[in-house]
Amino acid sequence: MNPAHRTSSYAIASLVCGLVGFASCPLVGVVAIGLYFPAMSEVYAGVCGGPSKGFAIAGLVMGIINVVITLMIVAFIATA
Repeated sequence: MNPAHRTSSYAIASLVCGLVGFASCPLVGVVAIGLYFPAMSEVYAGVCGGPSKGFAIAGLVMGIINVVITLMIVAFIATA
């Protein structure tokens, strides 16, 4: 299979973890952020192509948003 058509498993996992973070456990956003780095290393090494970069970036952004929202909720509860 041509590497340009292979999608990174790390990128898909990052995207899924970012989505699951919104749905259930916001701390899964940390996992989404962590999976971004191996996904992008595969993209830059030329092992994967296609939508991998977009999936990885989307997972990273959703992971960061999850972590920020979680920290805001914790800070709000701690000050209440």
